[in-house]
Amino acid sequence: MQWLLSRKKAEEEILLKNELLKASDVEKDKFFSIIAHDLRGPLSSFVAASQIITEEIQAMSIEEIKAITISMKTSATNIYSLLETSLNGRDSDVEDSDFIPEMLNLERRVKTSVEVLSESAQQKGIELKIPYLLIYMYLPITT
Repeated sequence: MQWLLSRKKAEEEILLKNELLKASDVEKDKFFSIIAHDLRGPLSSFVAASQIITEEIQAMSIEEIKAITISMKTSATNIYSLLETSLNGRDSDVEDSDFIPEMLNLERRVKTSVEVLSESAQQKGIELKIPYLLIYMYLPITT
């Protein structure tokens, strides 16, 4: 009888661990899906710029080469920034964080976000403009 009870308990524990594992897999898949989506634009800009350099460098002026390499640097910086933000956000658990009010310059945050999208927008012929903003807000910062 004791053996039967311990086996039943072990089976219940296995079922619980399987459910936790499934939930963890769903979260992991969602996380990688978000990263892939966020990196796709800047990476495609980088690839397109490097392809132009590779195929047309002989016919390009120094100014054109410089403009494209600046574009590539911007794309690479944006890719790195997105990856850092994603991985740092993953490390912290918002539910376990303390609320520490901090003055936040939204203008700087908006400009950074627009810079991330600017290369992709430029390739599509879209001009992004930021109206003058000077907004500060208290937001919870994760510790």
